[in-house]
Amino acid sequence: MNPGQPPPRGWFARWRSRPAPGLTAQLTAPALVCSAQGEILEANDPAQALLAAHGMGLGQLPPEAWPPLDGRLVAEALVPQASLQFSRHALADGRWLVLPRLSEDATLTSRLFRSTHELLARVIATVAHDLRSPLASLFFNVGVLRKRWSVLEPEQVEATLEAMARACELEMKTVAALVERIDAGAGDGLSLGDLFDRITELMNPLFRGDSNQLEVSVDRTLEVEGASLLLDQIFVNLIGNAVESRPEAVRVQITSRVEDNHTVCVRVTNDGPPVDNTLKDMIFRPFFTTKSTGTGMGLSFAREAARQLGGDLTLAGGAPTTFEVRLRLRRAGTDT
Repeated sequence: MNPGQPPPRGWFARWRSRPAPGLTAQLTAPALVCSAQGEILEANDPAQALLAAHGMGLGQLPPEAWPPLDGRLVAEALVPQASLQFSRHALADGRWLVLPRLSEDATLTSRLFRSTHELLARVIATVAHDLRSPLASLFFNVGVLRKRWSVLEPEQVEATLEAMARACELEMKTVAALVERIDAGAGDGLSLGDLFDRITELMNPLFRGDSNQLEVSVDRTLEVEGASLLLDQIFVNLIGNAVESRPEAVRVQITSRVEDNHTVCVRVTNDGPPVDNTLKDMIFRPFFTTKSTGTGMGLSFAREAARQLGGDLTLAGGAPTTFEVRLRLRRAGTDT
């Protein structure tokens, strides 16, 4: 085009519609440019890192991320297995600007949590039903044996049967408590002392001998709201993850701090390897895991359990690795 000559007809419109070279490089957020078939043509560094962290390559986007458009110029797609959301915007030259981000589907974890919780509830109910009948029968036979036992001295018979009766009664109470714990909203509250006495007993196999160490220093008198089943799920998960963070021995410390008249913060700290800064926003996402045999659901379920109880689960910044569980208090107390 010579100086002084008017530009060809339509030239300015075509010039304005051209995609800028290196379009994604000009963006700080993760961004891709894709063909009409979902082939990745261009990806900036944040997008490459995000896709790689979720097990996705830089070739072709999966079909879940590239649904039919039906004439739309903007589309949203969710890939639950990768916990990613893809926002797709038409460019003038037939290509697509795609903005991947961590899924903001707040109901995803909740749905998965409820589904698993309901399944667990059915299993517990079945086990409780199967145990209740033989225990009731055994308890009845204790009464019969009291009247008919004639081999031992009467005092010995009575002492033995009394011990059996106490054991049976304890088992019956255990089964009843197990059934009550099915309801996530049930429970009149639980003291931190009782909670961590039980947690310590549950996790005892991981802390035998001189290997891993579990130190609990909480205000035992504080009572928190919530069902035992959910509280167990939160802390068993956090302690188990800490122990699995490295093959060498790990020290886990649990402390409590009252934040106000309504909330207590329980801190679970371990001296294992810290969480990589690039993963801090991902570890609570469903299906995300750094373990070869992990499901990626443990932390997301633990956080959902805390939220179901009116609290939250967060990762504190800095070292050592510290998870903070905030729970609602049934009774105000003092700092520990």
